[in-house]
Amino acid sequence: MRYLKILFLLLAAAVTFAACENKKEEQPEINQNQMQASKSESHQIKVLETVDASNYTYLRVDENGKEYWIAAPQMTAQVGGTLYYRGGMEMLNFESKSLNRTFAKILFVDKVSSSADGGVVEAPGARGVQVGKEDVKVEAAKGGITVAELYAKKDQLEGKLVKVRGKVTKFNPDIMSKNWVHIQDGSGEPANNNFDIM
Repeated sequence: MRYLKILFLLLAAAVTFAACENKKEEQPEINQNQMQASKSESHQIKVLETVDASNYTYLRVDENGKEYWIAAPQMTAQVGGTLYYRGGMEMLNFESKSLNRTFAKILFVDKVSSSADGGVVEAPGARGVQVGKEDVKVEAAKGGITVAELYAKKDQLEGKLVKVRGKVTKFNPDIMSKNWVHIQDGSGEPANNNFDIM
């Protein structure tokens, strides 16, 4: 996992883009006094209320009789539905300017699933922009590996610096204060989920 973070940082440094509009989107300000680490185990939650604002969906949820709020990238969720998430970052006294509301405690998560095995709940209109395998043919970098090899050798490569050459097939700026870059090189298959790195 560490090598993906290192790779992402290297790729993010290499990617330059210009903003199309000057609209400032609400981003949670992270104050060290507000943050608390959240556990990484899987959580099953029941949706009690949903509120869409800016690029986020705020969900009031129930987990084993405990009610709390989570915020995730904008998505479609049904009141009464069951969802799953892992990890997240808890913030105390978070002020949402777009909702004109302060949450005493809220958990920011980057992925909410509709199933325990990790099926992602889609953002409105997301089906039209799903990342599929593109017709890309890129040779591995000298001394590097392919995307498929990265997945095949992930345990051996953990914590090591690797070279991967590919084509950026999708770029999502500023989601949960991060830029997300998808890279493909033509190796791997969607059925094996080893064709794309993010």
